[in-house]
Amino acid sequence: MINDQEKFLEEFKSLLKHSVDPDFIDEKKYIGPSLRKALIDVGAFSMKIPSEYDGQGLSSLQFSKALMMCGAKCGSISAVLLASQSIGLPAFLLKYGNQDQKEKYLPRFSYGSSSALALTESHAGSNPKNITSSISKDQSGNLILNGKKIWSTNSLRADLIVVIAKSSEDEFKAIIVRSDYSGVSKESKCEFSGLRGSESAVLKFDNVKIPKENIISPETCGIKMALEVLCESRIFLSAICVGAAKQLLKESRE
Repeated sequence: MINDQEKFLEEFKSLLKHSVDPDFIDEKKYIGPSLRKALIDVGAFSMKIPSEYDGQGLSSLQFSKALMMCGAKCGSISAVLLASQSIGLPAFLLKYGNQDQKEKYLPRFSYGSSSALALTESHAGSNPKNITSSISKDQSGNLILNGKKIWSTNSLRADLIVVIAKSSEDEFKAIIVRSDYSGVSKESKCEFSGLRGSESAVLKFDNVKIPKENIISPETCGIKMALEVLCESRIFLSAICVGAAKQLLKESRE
């Protein structure tokens, strides 16, 4: 008997086969709205989210299989799905989020939301401790975010962004930022030689007011959380690479 997860993998495989044109995505440098909707409808943005939050509930092995299929077909879609789920808000909340945050945000990924991680800055790449994006507090205890981030995969379309910033107490925090908050702007799209449809952007935060409950695990260092999430995501990135390598080997033999 086929379970829900196996059914999803079959539907996802069919979508990739019949609806995805990687050359078109690379040429146009974006994933079109009809294809993005099809990915949402099939559940591709909620693969790792447990069923109790309306997700597909895939295990790490099943998620890897899905990304291998995707890697064999389209690098840009692979990057977007990986970024949204493995280093975006779902990854942070499943590992560090409180119950209120999980119930508020995780179900959204089954109905159109996607996510991004805003970590890197022009002077803070391999050493994130050089981050200068800052958060202060107003009189109500809410947060005020200022700064600029680069190379944030999927951020051009993401509506929920995890931002790593430094507090006035010299502590690094991971905070949930909605892209429709006043003061959030997507300044420009990043241009790459490959993965042209990954829809990465330069993000600017100008006095963005954020509710204090949007801090993820306040007692935990934001950089520590980000590095642990990134480390775990590398397993799934490898699955994409394996899928691409297998496809190349197949085509070279034909």
